[in-house]
Amino acid sequence: METGRGCRFACEFCAIQSFFGRTHRHRPVDAVVGELRALKDEKRIFFFVDDNFAGDLEASKELLPELARLDIRWITQLSINAAHDEEFLSLLARGGCKGVLIGFESLDADNLRQMNKGFNLMKGGYPVALANLRRHGIAVYGTFVFGYDADTEASFDAAVDLAIAEDMYIAAFNHMTPFPGTPLYRRLRDEGRLRYESWWLDPAYRYNEVPFQPLRLSPEAVTNGCLAARRSFYSWPSILKRALGNRGDFFMLRNFLPINVMHRHDVSRRNGYPLGDETCAGAQVDPA
Repeated sequence: METGRGCRFACEFCAIQSFFGRTHRHRPVDAVVGELRALKDEKRIFFFVDDNFAGDLEASKELLPELARLDIRWITQLSINAAHDEEFLSLLARGGCKGVLIGFESLDADNLRQMNKGFNLMKGGYPVALANLRRHGIAVYGTFVFGYDADTEASFDAAVDLAIAEDMYIAAFNHMTPFPGTPLYRRLRDEGRLRYESWWLDPAYRYNEVPFQPLRLSPEAVTNGCLAARRSFYSWPSILKRALGNRGDFFMLRNFLPINVMHRHDVSRRNGYPLGDETCAGAQVDPA
């Protein structure tokens, strides 16, 4: 389900802000509640696919008490600034939220500033935000990206170490992708660092391949670093350690092992795949 659309942050790599122009719109509370009420008896958990559930904190604070009355379980994705709003977190937990996807992206302050995500380090940064979420019993799906200008070989292990130490429920470790129309795409194009003019249309491009030239690492080093990070995070010692850290909620714990095993099996399965159906003649996309 979707309760709102768009995001007000100007992250350099994000296609959402490019498409919606840094706006956020939310659905009427009654419409969301009505849809949930019609489905709640046949669903065990909902995924609110909002680009940023915290895109309008005041609107979310109006919706959350109504979700609490419905007595449902759900997960969503939101920006990390919301993890420092105690009223919001309390309403989130009481409203039935079991987990959130958060884009941590990088541990390097220079990278985050280049991304326009310096706010990730606000009010004590990741340790404080994660402790706040943990205190309210909300599991975390952390996402990290690599290939930004300050990244080195050490960046991969640092991200994995944080994700394991903080008992993240699951995590993603991917290369940065310059989507067409984003400021990142335009910057890399203007700097002459694109390896493909239109990687999403190029028949030579393959899944997990870095479509641009990173500053300090080779494209192959970024691809291999992401694969190694996934293998480390989804290793059996990591899975067992994080299971103990996520044992506070039985519903989430009983789903923890199947979900993590699925990710473990999928670490490199799609590596080198072509994008989509090679026989399909898709429409051209303007990269500008």
